[in-house]
Amino acid sequence: MGDVGKLYFGTLVGTGTYIRHQPGIDHAGRCGCAPTDWTWLCRERAIIRSLQFPQIVDRETSILDAHRATFEWAFGQDKSNLAEWLSGASGIYWVSGKAGSGKSTLLKFLTGHRRTEELLQEWSGGKTLVTASHFFWAQGTALQKSHQGLLQTLLCQVLQKHPEQVSVISPTRWSSWTDMQAPWSLSELSKCFQSMASTKHFRICLFVDGLDEYQGDHQDLIEILEGWSLSENIKICASSRPWVEFTSAFGSGHWKLQVQDLTRQDISNYSTDKLKSHKDIDSYGSEVDSIAQEISLRAQGVFLWVYLVVRSLIRGMRYMDTIEDLWERLNELPTDLEEYFRRMLDSIEPIYRKRTARALRVLSQIESEMDKPLHVITFYFMDLEMKDPEYAFSSLESPAPGQENRFYTRLEGEKQHQLVAQCRDLVHISVITSLNGQTVHPPWSMSVSFLHRTVADFLTASEVHRMLISRSGDDFDPRGSICRSYLAQVKNTNLI
Repeated sequence: MGDVGKLYFGTLVGTGTYIRHQPGIDHAGRCGCAPTDWTWLCRERAIIRSLQFPQIVDRETSILDAHRATFEWAFGQDKSNLAEWLSGASGIYWVSGKAGSGKSTLLKFLTGHRRTEELLQEWSGGKTLVTASHFFWAQGTALQKSHQGLLQTLLCQVLQKHPEQVSVISPTRWSSWTDMQAPWSLSELSKCFQSMASTKHFRICLFVDGLDEYQGDHQDLIEILEGWSLSENIKICASSRPWVEFTSAFGSGHWKLQVQDLTRQDISNYSTDKLKSHKDIDSYGSEVDSIAQEISLRAQGVFLWVYLVVRSLIRGMRYMDTIEDLWERLNELPTDLEEYFRRMLDSIEPIYRKRTARALRVLSQIESEMDKPLHVITFYFMDLEMKDPEYAFSSLESPAPGQENRFYTRLEGEKQHQLVAQCRDLVHISVITSLNGQTVHPPWSMSVSFLHRTVADFLTASEVHRMLISRSGDDFDPRGSICRSYLAQVKNTNLI
């Protein structure tokens, strides 16, 4: 046995000096010896690390933070009964709302707000309070929209906060020296979750966003959540669109709210603040307040529509639009999201339409078939296909030795600006700073996705899909284009 092995199995083991006492846990050593703090910590970290996956927080971090002074009504008594549920009730609280109404933003707001914890402490009744959250994402990887991903995320968060519970919740894995980091099965995860639910000195509140984005039978998911909520130590705040299965399960209950019914003042506050933050606001006077009020009246509770409209108005302010121009902009914008998206597609300049249609078709293909996001640099290579269909088999421009980072930073930045300009507000660019604990550098530091689930739904509608096929060219194959781009990346970058 090497020095590391001796340290792990022998030298420190049995000293007895550093044994961590944990109530209710058998400290008798596996492998015939008593564990020390060092060995105990190594095993805890190894098992917790095995629950993690690269995209475990991607969806939550991609959701915009709530604007200041919005959603504060959640902690009052006059608009909803959410605060009452947080502080005393059990079971499931259902947050429902139209597409784009801000359900995900509300749940992210709740999970990070100190008032949420204060109210839940009242419910915990002296027991240790634990919170965990999962944000389903239909555009994400398999683990971001599955039962397994839900369990891994929740267990990982709970055990990160209370690593001393690893040996209690996962005794089989804890007792194995070789399988601590083995892939998890759904069966093992379910058993561990049941062990966690039966832990007497914990009270656990789970926040589960986007039930409608779950890839599987929604009725099965409902039954899973309802089963968990039967425990007196677990309660769940869950959000979804008001689809039939969720309305049937939760709609007749007392503990619920509809987001779009409660956000008119939030929308007015957001619109006013954003418009008044522009450097030339003084030239518009008090009319900006009237515009913000009109936005809140037209929005029908759909925050995504408000976000897009405000962006359009701010663009107008940058172009030195008059107040009359801003009113005209607002009056011309459709209040229906799908019609708004259609207007975006129609407003794309003819010179960009083929390229944009190809990019949108590729994003749709990725969402439906692949478990990984597309990097911005992928679209740089795909654009080369329009000039030379065989580009992937050719030698392309490459950086001079020592200039790789500057070269790829420039390409990535240029392509980012092009995508935003050509695809309008239909796509979202995310900056990736680290992956699996490693710093990410260009050209892999930006990924592309649809702005919102509603964009993906809109683009897959038959009429719109046919239009994209027509614009991109009948001979365009999204799968083939992705493969050629990957091949070009492998051949022409020395970073893969």
